[in-house]
Amino acid sequence: MLQNHINEERIREILNYRLLNGPKNIKKHLYSLFGGEHQVYFVKTQHLLGVFLLSQKEYERIEIYSQQNFIPFPALYTTIKSRPAIFRLENTRNAYIKSNHLKNSIGLSIGEDCTIILENHHQSITTKELGLVEYNINLGFIISYGKEIDDYNAYEYLDELIAYTIKVWRENEFK
Repeated sequence: MLQNHINEERIREILNYRLLNGPKNIKKHLYSLFGGEHQVYFVKTQHLLGVFLLSQKEYERIEIYSQQNFIPFPALYTTIKSRPAIFRLENTRNAYIKSNHLKNSIGLSIGEDCTIILENHHQSITTKELGLVEYNINLGFIISYGKEIDDYNAYEYLDELIAYTIKVWRENEFK
């Protein structure tokens, strides 16, 4: 059964524990992603939970879009299998999608039971309503619901996904 709200407090606890209050090398990498302050934005639908760490500029863009009832990340993802997309994911854990530049296409086709990391994801699309929209997701975590992942254990999967992200950063730190 889907809860109607996001447990923002729990998400912030996970982010603080894993990322924001973590070791200096993790904080340094976060700073390099944002170049300064960041904001956290949450998305929750019947299909997924998304947690996005964004630059102040991106956060302000989303706030304006929200006030106008537009979706925050046009063409970032679809959950409709028949729609074409650059990446198609289903029953996938720890998909790490980094430094992509997508133009006028749907980025992700997200099926059930996926955990996805987006880092430095750039996307642009032209829409009838908004014209050219360009955005950057500095760091994002998407967890889709299915037979294994549900509304109640999604936060545990988020914690594991962030831990995996840190593991990848540490492994790449010495290369």
